[in-house]
Amino acid sequence: MLLRDIGVYIKFVEKQHVQGTLKGEIHFEPLQNFRNLENNEGDEIIGDKFEGSRVYNIKKTDKISVGIYDEDNQINEWIPLHEVSGSINKGLNNLDIKSIGIASMFYLTCDKNFEMYNLDESKGTCDLKLNEETLNDLQKFNDDKRTPILIYDVFKFRKLLKKSGLSYGPIEYYDENDAKGFFNDNDPYLSGAFKKRNKYSNQKEFRIANKLLNPNKSEEVRIGSLKNIANSFDTVNDLNKFRILGSGLYTVDSNNQLES
Repeated sequence: MLLRDIGVYIKFVEKQHVQGTLKGEIHFEPLQNFRNLENNEGDEIIGDKFEGSRVYNIKKTDKISVGIYDEDNQINEWIPLHEVSGSINKGLNNLDIKSIGIASMFYLTCDKNFEMYNLDESKGTCDLKLNEETLNDLQKFNDDKRTPILIYDVFKFRKLLKKSGLSYGPIEYYDENDAKGFFNDNDPYLSGAFKKRNKYSNQKEFRIANKLLNPNKSEEVRIGSLKNIANSFDTVNDLNKFRILGSGLYTVDSNNQLES
């Protein structure tokens, strides 16, 4: 097992929902609501007008032509379009955007988001803490001062999700200016719920998806208690108290830095 395989989930919730979350209540919001946040309120942190789809921004250098099939099922002439602008996207249809609910959290891994706090070579152990850059990112994201819940046993958590029949996985971040990536993307239809533009990549999102009972209505799903695999913290700064102790999981380079 490598350092990149070990990590934690961090979920921000309103204070009144902390105990419910620790009891295993997962709150799902329709994808449409996140589109509305950007379209109607200008929120580009939680909101995303392209939720559920992959987008490509058309460039001025792109050559686009149109044609019409004749009675022989042939196109005899392609007519070039000039000064084309805008974007094209593909992904979930409008009904599914309203009918698929998501729950999101950060996925922070030892190789990218933690740093060495203490190394005991005599015991062959080291303990790790969240690095400053990650704490700053969490602080910026949580500007409404919600309560962070840290899920430290991600393996048991994923078993609970699987047992509950939920879809889950890390978000795939993509370049919205990459034409080749857009047109070569032949992933399954529902994978659209797990794609976001690179501008959101600092959120390191792990996402859970669920088919809602009623379109455009949020709902809760109980997956089983998290009290033995998670802990709530009063503030983001308090997350600095969390440690991961590793034994035999690492090597140390000439600069006394961990290698995964």
